Parts: sequence; C-alpha cells; structure tokens
Amino acid sequence: MKKIFAIAALFVASVAGTAIAADTAAPANSDLKVTAPTSVKTGEAVSATISVTTKNGYHINKEYPNKLTLTAVDGVQMDKTTFVSTDGVVKGPKGDENVLEFSLPFTVKAAGAKEIKGKIKYAECKATECIPVSQEVVIKVSTK
Repeated sequence: MKKIFAIAALFVASVAGTAIAADTAAPANSDLKVTAPTSVKTGEAVSATISVTTKNGYHINKEYPNKLTLTAVDGVQMDKTTFVSTDGVVKGPKGDENVLEFSLPFTVKAAGAKEIKGKIKYAECKATECIPVSQEVVIKVSTK
C-alpha cells in the first residue's frame, strides 16, 4: 500500500511540476508592449496600455482567464490593480484575434520616478495547442 501511495505521489508531483512550468512558458510566440508617458505633471491623470501581440500563427485565447495584476505603488493612484478578461480587449480578424490589450488609468500624486510592476497572464494558441504564458510588466514614469 505504501508503495502504491509513493508512486501516486510521484505521479502527482510530476504532473503538477509540468503545469507550473507550462504557466511560465517563455513567450516565443508573442510580444509584450507597454506604452505610457515617461514624464507627467504631479496630479495629472494619464493612461498606460499593456498589449500582447501573438505571432507565428498563434492567437489570443479569449476563453482563457486572461489577467493583469499590478502592485500598488506609493505616490501613484490607481482605481484598481487587478484586471480580468472582461476588462481587456482582444482584437484582430475574426478567428485570428492576435492582440490582447489592457488600459490602465492612473495619477501620479507624488514627485519622483515611479515603477508600477505586475504580471500579465494569457494563453497563446494554435489549432493544435495552447500555451499559458506569464510575463512581468513594468511601467516607468516620473514627474516633471
């Protein structure tokens, strides 16, 4: 009985390890782009755009729980720090939607250089496979 339990535990560990590795796959089939003003006035409301564009015949899986999670930063006001699939926009030709885009409105309330860090999760897919991807996001901005 102990032997069966040990074999089962090894199997579960190997499957779980594979799932974790898959969630952190290198984004070989997509490009991440962060567009934000680099210099703003203190108190000015601005917006950053975080977008992922797939390539090599891959598209964004609209059914996957796409998510952008950001860490709050002192001196930066954000209405929210977690964005889910319904907050984002998936664009592209029907059946080949290859762009996932999140818009982040924020206000820099304190002087100095700020870095808003986070993570974007999505799945890039072809007819034969889907690859979950997790990438780090950094938005850099400073006040005038």
